This record gives sequence, C-alpha cells and structure tokens, in this order.
Amino acid sequence: AEESGRGREARAEEAWQEVQAEIDRFTTWWERVEPVIREVQKRIEEARHRADEVADRIRQALGPTLQAMIDVDADLARLQDSATPPQIKPPAGAQEDEEDPAPFETSVNGEDPSSVVQVDEPVASEHRSEGHYDPDYWG
Repeated sequence: AEESGRGREARAEEAWQEVQAEIDRFTTWWERVEPVIREVQKRIEEARHRADEVADRIRQALGPTLQAMIDVDADLARLQDSATPPQIKPPAGAQEDEEDPAPFETSVNGEDPSSVVQVDEPVASEHRSEGHYDPDYWG
C-alpha cells in the first residue's frame, strides 16, 4: 500500500509539474500579447477621437450650407403660398351666359375697359409664341 501511495504521489507531482509548465507557458504568452492588445486599444481610442473631431468639423463646415438650405426651403414655401395670382373678376353687369367671356378688371377710374376699347381679335406678337414666356411682354 505504501508503494502504491508513493506511485500515486509521484504521478500527482508529475501532473502538478505539467500544470505549472502550462501556466508558465500561458503567462509567457500573455506577457507578449497584453502590451500589443493595450496598444491596439489605445490606437482604436485615438481613431475614435479623431473621427469625432472630423465629424464635428464637418458639422461646422456644413452648418452654413444647411442653414442656407433651410432658408431657401422657407422662401420656397412662402413663394408657393403666394404664387397663385388672384382671380380676375368680371365687371359688374357682364352676362354669364356668354360662351367665353374675356376676364378683365375695371380701370382705376372705375370705367369698364370694354366700353373704352373694343378688341375683336387678339393682337399678334412676333415675340410671343405658345409655351414661351416673355417677361417683357407682360411688363
């Protein structure tokens, strides 16, 4: 029994030495790897910091452009709200049963323009063509 106990003790001692050797091997590996891991973590943190700085600079650089776009959008909304011209009312006493009454407003002095000027046909213009807007034509 004594010999059997010594054999087990020797095997346990041998196993313990193998475990110690593995621990030493792992510790040596960790001592090589840990500084590299720390350096990588440091570089990642620096890269994140630089990316944040770049993002801030981009926001600052694009801020005026963004504000200009917001202002243009507001101006376009105001233009859209006011772009529809007022409807021209026919003069009082105009007959509604006419086929195609010509819309017009009364003159500044209150006269009915049709009583002053009679137009049978539209006046031709060499500058005006269908689908073409000429700002000088309307003033």
